Amino acid sequence: EVALGAEGQTLALGRLLAGAMGGARAGDCCLVRGAVGAGKSVFSRGLVRGLAGDADLAVTSPTYALVNVYDCPAPLPGAGGGGGGCVPAGLRLHHFDLYRLEGLPAERRALLGLREAMRSGAAVIEWPEYLAEGEAPAERLEVEFGVLPGAGGREGGDSGCRTAVLTGWGERWDRVLDELEVALAGLRDA
Repeated sequence: EVALGAEGQTLALGRLLAGAMGGARAGDCCLVRGAVGAGKSVFSRGLVRGLAGDADLAVTSPTYALVNVYDCPAPLPGAGGGGGGCVPAGLRLHHFDLYRLEGLPAERRALLGLREAMRSGAAVIEWPEYLAEGEAPAERLEVEFGVLPGAGGREGGDSGCRTAVLTGWGERWDRVLDELEVALAGLRDA
C-alpha cells in the first residue's frame, strides 16, 4: 500500500511505475480501480506520460470518448521488469474509461476494440469492473485507489489523502513491482 498526499504524488506514482516497467510492451494491461475522485485519471495521466516519454503530453480522461490512444517508444532491451519482449517503436497505448459502459451488452462493448488493443498494444483501463467476465488478461497489474476520510476542510470530508494498492498477476508484474518498491524506497530515503 502506498500513501499519497497531494495530487502531484499520485501523478508521480504513475511516472515511477512507467519507469519500473521500462516501457510499454504488447499485452501490458493496467486495471485502475477506485471511486469517483479517488485519483484514477491523475495516476493514469502520470503513467501515460511516463510510458510515452513526454512529461508535457496532453493526457485527458477518456470518460466521454471511451478511449484515447497514444504512441509509445520501444522499451530498452531487458529494461523494467526484465525479460526482453521489446516491441517495435510506435506501440499504441490505449487509455480506456469504461464508466459509461455499465449494462452495455458484450457484443456492443466489443466494438471498442479492447481485446485487439491488449493483444497488439498496451492498455490502461479505468473502471475495469465493467469488463465482461474473462475479458481482463490473466497477466495484468491492478491498482486500487482509496480516499482517506478526514476533516481537512475539503468538501465531503475528503482529506485529500489517498492510498494505492498495487497487485501484479504474472512474472513481469512481480518484477515491475519489485523495481517500483526500490524506487519508492529511494524517495522515502531522500
